[in-house]
Amino acid sequence: MNELETSSIEEIRHLQERIVENAHKAVLDAERIGQILKEVRERVPGTDIGQWAESNCGITKSTAYRYMQLFEYRYKIPTVGKLQEAYTQISCLTKVVKEVRK
Repeated sequence: MNELETSSIEEIRHLQERIVENAHKAVLDAERIGQILKEVRERVPGTDIGQWAESNCGITKSTAYRYMQLFEYRYKIPTVGKLQEAYTQISCLTKVVKEVRK
């Protein structure tokens, strides 16, 4: 194996590790947002949490509900150990990302 191949392999492996790490962090952040939204909804009776999130946090109602759903089902999501598992975990965030970019 030549030097170019070796350095390419090393860089690809490093980048792949970062992708998995960042995906894991994104899922944890989204879960935390869901937890906070759920807590607000529970502590402030009568709050339309979707409207509250839209007015105060700049996220759409549907995104707020997706975050809460992600939090509620977090134990059913496998731990990120492989890239495919990372993709599975963040697939539910795809719509969230699209909405945030609007």
